[in-house]
Amino acid sequence: MTNTVKEELKRSTGLCLKALGIKPGDAVYLHSDAIVVGQFPGQGNSGGINAFLDGIEEYLGEEGTLIVPTFTYSFTKDEIYDVLRTPSTVGLITEVFRNRPGVSRSPEPIFSVAACGRDKELYAGCDPHECMGHGSTFEMLHRNSSWIVGMGCPFNRATFVHYVEKTLGVSYRYEKVFKGRRILVDGTMQDWQISYYVRDLFRRSDIELKRLQAVMTDDGTFRKNPLKRVMTWAARCTDIYDTARTLILQKENSLIEEGN
Repeated sequence: MTNTVKEELKRSTGLCLKALGIKPGDAVYLHSDAIVVGQFPGQGNSGGINAFLDGIEEYLGEEGTLIVPTFTYSFTKDEIYDVLRTPSTVGLITEVFRNRPGVSRSPEPIFSVAACGRDKELYAGCDPHECMGHGSTFEMLHRNSSWIVGMGCPFNRATFVHYVEKTLGVSYRYEKVFKGRRILVDGTMQDWQISYYVRDLFRRSDIELKRLQAVMTDDGTFRKNPLKRVMTWAARCTDIYDTARTLILQKENSLIEEGN
């Protein structure tokens, strides 16, 4: 990648975050797809992805924090989760990010995250016994009114919504305990168990957030902006939580296919 294209990618990424309302010093939880990088000539590779991530980190600055999902679902597949070595299953950008210098990864064996920046340990240090419950990264995102940003992927990727469902105890999900072994950063092998708020497969319980997106768009809390040809979006966790909670209390299945 030429320096000119690299700088254009970094600059465009920073300008996009600014247009979405993100400010330097903010904490951002990023859902992404490599298509956003592939728009730039010859950039469907790790070099382009690193330039993209550089653009985000440089815009957020030293006081900012970037959090990226590196989900593995290891315990649901009867696999050992190795914090340092188990690859992310949610996209090339997430896998490149977790291997960057200065990035920490959480020991959570189903919904792990990787993070860099000032408050990285606040998020990567989360080690709950409930994926979506107390002590989880999702609770920390809510508590700190962090941003959720999507670049090249739909709002339906917003896993944070399952945390809202968990706090309200919706009838179309239930707790299921998974046990397994994990290898921590220091090489220690540890037996562990964690509960996952899984969906009821006998109902049309796949996530469907078009109603949530419409309401948040109308009240100005859901923002969209194109990064070249790819649409991006952003919303604060507190706004997602408050609006999703209201919708669920009005009609419990508002956020799943069954209710849409």
